[in-house]
Amino acid sequence: MFDILPINGVLRPGQVEHVEFSFKARKHFSSFNTIALCEVEGGPEYEIKLFGESGVIEYQLSADVIDFGDVPFNE
Repeated sequence: MFDILPINGVLRPGQVEHVEFSFKARKHFSSFNTIALCEVEGGPEYEIKLFGESGVIEYQLSADVIDFGDVPFNE
C-alpha cells in the first residue's frame, strides 16, 4: 500500500536526502495505518507513522472545451 523511495542509501554528516512516501490504494473506501521503521546503522531507529485513505473521486466540468493556451512540453 505504501511505497518509500529511496529504499536505502548512505548519508554523510550534514547531508540531506529527500524521501518520497506514496500511498496506492487497491480498493475504494479503504484506510491503512502503519509505521515505517528507519534504521540508522550505528545509530537510532526512527518510527514514521503512515496513514492512507481512499475514496471515489467525482467531478463535473461546466465547459465542453477548456483552452489551456500554449503548454511547453519541456518545463
